[in-house]
Amino acid sequence: MSKLLCIDPGLATTGLALVDPDQPIASQVLETARIMTKPETPLQCRLREIGESVESFCRQWTNLDPGGLVEIPPAKLSHPGRFARVLNAESIQGLTLATGVIVYAILRNLEITRVRLVPPVGNYKIGGRAVTREWKKRIARKIVEMRYGLKIGEHESEAILLGIPATTTEIARAWNALKQKED
Repeated sequence: MSKLLCIDPGLATTGLALVDPDQPIASQVLETARIMTKPETPLQCRLREIGESVESFCRQWTNLDPGGLVEIPPAKLSHPGRFARVLNAESIQGLTLATGVIVYAILRNLEITRVRLVPPVGNYKIGGRAVTREWKKRIARKIVEMRYGLKIGEHESEAILLGIPATTTEIARAWNALKQKED
């Protein structure tokens, strides 16, 4: 398997991670980055900023395998029941446009010919109850901290876990560690 460029897309915050799942755990995460745009900035400026930042990140990794794969979740829209994320047409459009800009920046700057949309991390259930989106973010950060010793943001953590998914045991350990810390 070649290196994976994994992306957690968003109009406000995008997380990037370059991972190599074939390496020993200590060497799997090669690079992470976070791109943030301000809501008050006009949409076209935000999209340009995202595209330019992704291009800059990609230029650092021109030695990626041309047959490499970029993984992007197609949408982060489905959360069940009362934990549903409030999305309107504008936020869906923004996420779609940001994802399109990211894919274009990657294809333009890397010799990568395949971009695969992968499903986002599934809905966790702990003790029979669905885990809120906020807790999923906290769990992702804790898993990356426990696995790699990295203290980074949730968007970069979620991007890493797209390329190297968490095991059920890691999810449970992260949950327990966070709950103990809270008590």
